[in-house]
Amino acid sequence: MSNKQLKSQAIENPCIGDCRINPDEVCIGCGRNRDEKLDWIFMSDNEKKQVVIKAKERLKLLKLDV
Repeated sequence: MSNKQLKSQAIENPCIGDCRINPDEVCIGCGRNRDEKLDWIFMSDNEKKQVVIKAKERLKLLKLDV
C-alpha cells in the first residue's frame, strides 16, 4: 500500500478552527470535548471514528439548544 493510499484512509481531524469551549467543556466548532481534542493525535483510527460520531451528535444537540 502506498503512502497516498494510507493518507486517504486516515481519519480527518474535525477541527474547523472555531475553537470555543462551552460550559459543558465541548467545543462548539467541532463538537469534541477537551480530552478528545488533546488526545486526538494519540488515538487509533477506530477511536477517531468513534469521536467523530460522538462529536457530530453533540453538535446536533448544541444546535437544538439555540
